[in-house]
Amino acid sequence: MARGMASSGGLALAVILAGAAILRARGVWSGELVWHPDESFMVIFPLDLFSGDLNPHVFAYPSFHYYELGLLYGVDLGLQSLFGDAGLFDWIASRYFIDAVPLRDTARWLSIAYALGTVALAAVLGGRLSPAGRAKSASGLLAAALMAVNVVHVRQSPLAAVDTPMTFWFVAAAVASLRLLATHRRRDYALAGALVGVAAATKYPGVVCCLGVVAAHVLSRRRLFDARLWISGACALATFITLSPYVLLDFATFSDYFLLVAAHAEAGRFGIEAGPLFHLGHGLRYGIGTLAWVGWLATCGWAIRCRNPAHLVVLATTFGMYATISWGDLVFLRYVLPMLPLQAAMVGDGTCRAVVALRDRLPMMRQGFALPLAVVLLIAQPLLASIRVAELSARRDTRTLARDWFHEHVPAGTSYCNFGGWAGDVQLRTYEDQWWRLNTFLARWPPGAQALLAEALAPLDPQIPFYSQAVRSDNRAREHGSVELIHERQCAYVVTHEHPLPYSTIDSVFAGRLADEATLVARFDPGLGDGVVFDTMDGYYLPISGFDVERPGPLVEIWEVEAAYRTPPQPTSQRHVFSRVLSLMAANAVNDGDLSGAEEALRAAKAFDEGNEHVLLVEAKIHWDVGDTATARERFAEMLRLDSTATRAMEGLARLAAARGDPGGAIGWMEQVCRRRPRDAEALRQLADWHWQIGSRDRALSLRRRVAELRPDESPD
Repeated sequence: MARGMASSGGLALAVILAGAAILRARGVWSGELVWHPDESFMVIFPLDLFSGDLNPHVFAYPSFHYYELGLLYGVDLGLQSLFGDAGLFDWIASRYFIDAVPLRDTARWLSIAYALGTVALAAVLGGRLSPAGRAKSASGLLAAALMAVNVVHVRQSPLAAVDTPMTFWFVAAAVASLRLLATHRRRDYALAGALVGVAAATKYPGVVCCLGVVAAHVLSRRRLFDARLWISGACALATFITLSPYVLLDFATFSDYFLLVAAHAEAGRFGIEAGPLFHLGHGLRYGIGTLAWVGWLATCGWAIRCRNPAHLVVLATTFGMYATISWGDLVFLRYVLPMLPLQAAMVGDGTCRAVVALRDRLPMMRQGFALPLAVVLLIAQPLLASIRVAELSARRDTRTLARDWFHEHVPAGTSYCNFGGWAGDVQLRTYEDQWWRLNTFLARWPPGAQALLAEALAPLDPQIPFYSQAVRSDNRAREHGSVELIHERQCAYVVTHEHPLPYSTIDSVFAGRLADEATLVARFDPGLGDGVVFDTMDGYYLPISGFDVERPGPLVEIWEVEAAYRTPPQPTSQRHVFSRVLSLMAANAVNDGDLSGAEEALRAAKAFDEGNEHVLLVEAKIHWDVGDTATARERFAEMLRLDSTATRAMEGLARLAAARGDPGGAIGWMEQVCRRRPRDAEALRQLADWHWQIGSRDRALSLRRRVAELRPDESPD
């Protein structure tokens, strides 16, 4: 009979795991699960390890998961080398700069594997809280079922991040801690300590699971100075250092990051002060459903009153993690993930104990239906919500639809203004993103690597258009909308996104002025209804409750600015893209006063693409800065020979003319600029000033009135 019960229990657990896998894998399998803003770090940082430098140099998280992903990515490299005859730099050129999706999805599948392991551990944990017999098996299976359909876990599991892996190790440490109640062997203490170390090496708050080890030791009435407890602590520390060694080897960088992370956790975002009860009323309630949440609170109260050692170990671990994630104002919903399996185990055990306690009061014919009925009532709400999350994760995000429209209708090389916020931006390929990747690459890889990378990139032609993005990290203050930036950067298109999440916000004044600047040409609406609840802190557009929405993503609008801002279509080859990125690097070096660095980057840019007009613009600026105005004038003139509508060259020639005391020549060039950029208030203002200097007062006043129309907060004088 015992063997039959074990067999049926194993089959039931297999069914639960299969259901959990379907819920978590649907979005990844469909290929539609949108990028989370932080996932790119789980691609780039592990790839940097292939430089030979195992120091991550970034300690927002410990190193273990980077190393783990690096090993998996090494398998991808091996397969590419085996079947595609690709060397290291061919592979890096492809995965680092062209197509990171295969590696991102590798990281996602690893997270799903960890998530399924966590569901299985929830079954083990639930079983260890219950007395022996049928209730033990039922408690574990119910805990696994509750964890399988937990909305927060289903929503977060497919992402390439550290939270889901840390949750697995955290629960494994909790299970090992419970074992210490029944054993006093040193190897069990060592195992529990090692698991604490792995959890901490995955994400710093994972160290809190050590409270389970201490609680089990104390509740077993063992001395505080017992050597076994200290062996456990030593194993935890040794494991942590082994898996994340550069917290010691590069302690100065680690300490700077750790203090920065702590300050960030304390300060929070957007001025939100969620309060200490936020996670209790949100992540711990939305994930498991209201009925099970009430059952969890009741079970916690019963456990405290009865002082059952196993339950107290789980509660000590739970409360320790709750305190760790609640002390500051940064309250991402995903922070509750390690607590969810502990919560499910408590509910599973509490439910089974309640059914047994009430069994004698139920009519005999209904005894067999009590537990199944309780299970259905508990899992119905989170199951339906999780199915909805899985459905939405497999639907095309509004930003994906907008990206496809952009690729179809907008020529490569076009400059566009992206307003709303960085986390909600449409994921287009841009020169600026490649610039960030190249800068990151150069900071981590040895000096000779750039030449090898350039050689690998040169022949690649991915046939995917690249664009120029106006809002970047250096001008985030204008990300909620700026008419001035549209004309300053000569944006041919404007892409906006709005959403209840603060990551997608458009300034109301800008929104009112946008219709005067551009024409709406495309709109992608997520169909948000009333009552939809999101994780306010996180830039992830999947809801956690409500679900009255057609698809994930913000409301995206694409506006077309006047045709004069259009640039000729640019090549899609990586040779051109890399040249443009190097010329951007040169422009930034000029702004930083590093002329030698700028000249070196320009030489490399011209070697890749002699027709890169942006090189001429940067060269003109360099020569101007050193007083060689004649050569600067030649570069501007060459730009005009290549493109007669190049207003930046016209503007440069105008300012050169003004600098040499030729206001008439300056006005001639700037009049041409303003004809092509009739809504550029800054250019109109400059033209007005020059007209005023030569005594053309009426024209100057007319231009200043036009500036005032474009900028209502300014008046003509």
